[in-house]
Amino acid sequence: MLLLNNAFLAEGIIATISEFRRVPGLENATGAYAMRAGMDPKELVWEETRKQVDPNLPSRNGALYVFDSREIAEAVGAKWFGAEQPRHLVEARVVNGSRVFKADTAWLDCVPADWQQNSARYWAGDMTANPVPEILVDGRVYFPGWQNPPFGRFRPQN
Repeated sequence: MLLLNNAFLAEGIIATISEFRRVPGLENATGAYAMRAGMDPKELVWEETRKQVDPNLPSRNGALYVFDSREIAEAVGAKWFGAEQPRHLVEARVVNGSRVFKADTAWLDCVPADWQQNSARYWAGDMTANPVPEILVDGRVYFPGWQNPPFGRFRPQN
């Protein structure tokens, strides 16, 4: 709900954690996922590999994740979150000037012995035989439905 409330208050535009980190004095800005990812051993390997492959690619630790289609987002949501608190799928548009990177999350489904190899394939943009593409956004995202539910602080859910 935090994203939905913040998008409503900012008239539809959200800055990613990565963008906040470029503001002097906010280099250590974080969010719930970024905090967890910063301590996750697998995410630490993915981050080190990103820095070696191309440090200009958006970091998974601070990016906003979006998907090409509702179908992909629903499948990912069911797999990653199951019956966890309700998730709201909303349309998002990447704002011009934001950095984006499309990768296959299937590379993340591996044992620790494969982390190094799979992270290199992920950051190379390689797709598996059964890809689950995600788009990492570093910058700003616009939510065109920001004036309607489920956006807005304490707005009724229809």
